[in-house]
Amino acid sequence: MTDVRLDGCKLANSNWNEASIFRTEFLDCRLTGVDLTSASIRHTLFQGCTLELSNFRFSSFKDVYFVNCVALDADFQGADLRGSVFWECDLRNVQFSGTKLAGADLRGSRIEGIGIKPEELKGLIIDETQFGVLSWQFASLFGIEVRNLEE
Repeated sequence: MTDVRLDGCKLANSNWNEASIFRTEFLDCRLTGVDLTSASIRHTLFQGCTLELSNFRFSSFKDVYFVNCVALDADFQGADLRGSVFWECDLRNVQFSGTKLAGADLRGSRIEGIGIKPEELKGLIIDETQFGVLSWQFASLFGIEVRNLEE
């Protein structure tokens, strides 16, 4: 798919395994449960899209922007997201394990419960609020108890 604009499309549960997507815009599209495993996605915008339970495993992204998208429980395991931008997205419970994230920008997005190992965070760009979310997640992961002085 090259030089395409999809506006308000309902593409839920479609299978786009190994798709090639280039210079494409997805605007306010419903992509719940879409399967984009091993896809190549370049110079593409996802804006206002619903991406819940979508599968992007082992896909490669270059110059891709996700803006105001809801991607609850999406799976990016093993994907190459270097340099991708997630602006004001809902990424709660997204699976990022094994993902290349150097230069990826998640600032302004909700990231509670994301699946990722600490060593996979190298080069990731987050904001101060997200740092707090991750610190609680890793404290729990490492079995660290955080208590107030009064307790």
